[in-house]
Amino acid sequence: MARNSELVRQWEILRAIDGARNGIAIAKLAAERGVHQRTIRRDVDALGRAGFPLHDEKVNGTSMWKLRCRPFSRLEDTGLGLMELCALYFGRTLLDTLAGTPLLDDAERAFAKVERALPLASRRFLDQLPRVLTAKPDGRKKHDGRRLREILAR
Repeated sequence: MARNSELVRQWEILRAIDGARNGIAIAKLAAERGVHQRTIRRDVDALGRAGFPLHDEKVNGTSMWKLRCRPFSRLEDTGLGLMELCALYFGRTLLDTLAGTPLLDDAERAFAKVERALPLASRRFLDQLPRVLTAKPDGRKKHDGRRLREILAR
């Protein structure tokens, strides 16, 4: 399996766990991604070793995986959720367009604060993502000009 698909799957798992207020079962994560439960268990373990505070709670005999944000004491100070913080850290590469502007220094100071809120192992995991996740310029939906004119004429 390509390393890229593993990273993408782990990122998706992290987002799914974060989005499940009552937790999410390994079986559901595996079914949604079309992989074996052992693969998801390895991914959850890897995310835990990367510093993400994952834990499971038994609900009716099933382990439900959750993110515990308390270990990120600095995270609470920012007012941001874990995934919001990760998205900002991940998106810092977009600041390259600010090179040579006075805004770059301010943005870099802001990202230094975000960086301090994440453990080193988590930052290392997130540092790998820009190499495998990119925005596609042709990802827009094609619009039917005739249909658009009809709608606007109403």
